[in-house]
Amino acid sequence: MPATNTSPIQKIEIPQSRKKAVLLLLGCLLFVVAGFYILKTPKLYIGIASIAFFGLGVIVAIIKLLDKRKGVIIDSKGITDNTTFISVGLIEWEDIIELRPMFVVSEFFVLVEVSDPEKYISKTNNKIKIFLMGRNLKKYNSPISIANSTLKCKNEVLYNLMQTALEQYKEIKK
Repeated sequence: MPATNTSPIQKIEIPQSRKKAVLLLLGCLLFVVAGFYILKTPKLYIGIASIAFFGLGVIVAIIKLLDKRKGVIIDSKGITDNTTFISVGLIEWEDIIELRPMFVVSEFFVLVEVSDPEKYISKTNNKIKIFLMGRNLKKYNSPISIANSTLKCKNEVLYNLMQTALEQYKEIKK
């Protein structure tokens, strides 16, 4: 009978990057201002879309600047995600099937494929979150994606820390 490793997974906390949140805020503000200038042109609908979309970005950036929680926590319970508007909080190790690194429009994400996607979608009553998570599920086979856009961490490091902890969990469960 093989020996089992019962040591807990080391807790790792990845903080939010205030610098990235400020850059996001400034970029979104720039596009909101540009949207107001576009309103004066025949392409009025582009201005409205720019103001609406990037106006939401301004709100998200301000929320991230005020958020004191760690962006990602990896520990013996699982991965706690606080990175985006549709973050689900704790993703338990026993639910995780696979982690997949990916880029979407030059933005890095770690997709977290889980055995029961509905468990995580049902954690919210917010219709926008439900819609976005459902769209992710249809497109990427997972409602959960952990973004690195507001973390103080390199893309490869984020994925490697999560993948190593998942492998440790699987070894402990053997």
